[in-house]
Amino acid sequence: MIAVSGQKEPALTPTATRLRIAVCLFQRHHRGRLDHLISQKCFDCLNTWDCVKAIDILVIVPMVTKIDRALRRIPTHVADIVQNPRWLPMFALARIVAFRNKAWSRATAPKTVDISNSLFPTVDPDEVVRCLKADGLFEGFQIPTALHTEILNFAKRTPCFGNLNRQIEFLPNNHRSAERSIGRAILTGHFFERVLNCDAARAVQQDPILLQISQSYLGGEARLTATRLWWSFPSEFAKEEDLHLASQERLHFDLDDWRLLKFFFYITDVDENAGPHVYVVGSQRRRKLEH
Repeated sequence: MIAVSGQKEPALTPTATRLRIAVCLFQRHHRGRLDHLISQKCFDCLNTWDCVKAIDILVIVPMVTKIDRALRRIPTHVADIVQNPRWLPMFALARIVAFRNKAWSRATAPKTVDISNSLFPTVDPDEVVRCLKADGLFEGFQIPTALHTEILNFAKRTPCFGNLNRQIEFLPNNHRSAERSIGRAILTGHFFERVLNCDAARAVQQDPILLQISQSYLGGEARLTATRLWWSFPSEFAKEEDLHLASQERLHFDLDDWRLLKFFFYITDVDENAGPHVYVVGSQRRRKLEH
């Protein structure tokens, strides 16, 4: 499935472990902006297992949780600014439609893409773009079985990092013991740059039809900025603040660049008991001022 930045949230806290991979592409601008590989900025913000429409949802979160969340993300934001000084004005101004439109007007012309060797030969790029513009998402991608199995096996045998913290390293099968050792919930297990050691993940990352769709939707040359693979774990220790820090209890928009497109693939089966995500159809078109 593909998502533009609309309102989304996990519908339920997972009671079963799930694994996903995400490929992120952003619009390239004329002024030679450095692409920022957000290997340490992985958000658990997948849309959609089941799409629902809603007018508005308000979630009241204790102020201390919001402050804690902001403080924990300071090192990530500082790294973004150091790697790409233009990230800060983007993060501040891209929430306003007028500034986003101005940035999009400087897009580099797209390159020609040969999609004859795609892993997704039945996907019609024009239909995908039409759905994205209308609804904000498209469902219908299926990773070939052999590659799917390779990614799953890689994720089972490779140590991951809990809650985006590189100090919390464990094998996925040892999730419970890892929680007991640190005395708190571990809701996610990210692989960061280790995902690039998986040939199957890199094959999905480099698929030409993903690039073609991105350029058609974004209206300019697209650049790959991140490929992420992570587990989402159920936890009996999870508190409200843990869910908030993992973005698992509220609707939100992603704001990683002036314009972006994300491709999400479930690697494990997901049903209503495995923390399915909810995407508000068409919400990418409803915000007048804020993104």
